[in-house]
Amino acid sequence: MKRDKRESRVFLPSSHDIRQACERIQESWSERERRKRAGWVEGRHWLPPLVETDSLLCDLSRLSDPQPY
Repeated sequence: MKRDKRESRVFLPSSHDIRQACERIQESWSERERRKRAGWVEGRHWLPPLVETDSLLCDLSRLSDPQPY
């Protein structure tokens, strides 16, 4: 039984191939679609992430304090 050579081939695209394919797909995107896929929420402005400084300082102080055994 002959095996078709095409069946055993595995397609492994290079990073360049992947980048080109992504660019071709994204060419058809509207600006709204780009923002949506980038995680922007319509009608809102980007804000930096909130950092709970109180809990962060508490964690840091616990790390720096010597622990009694």
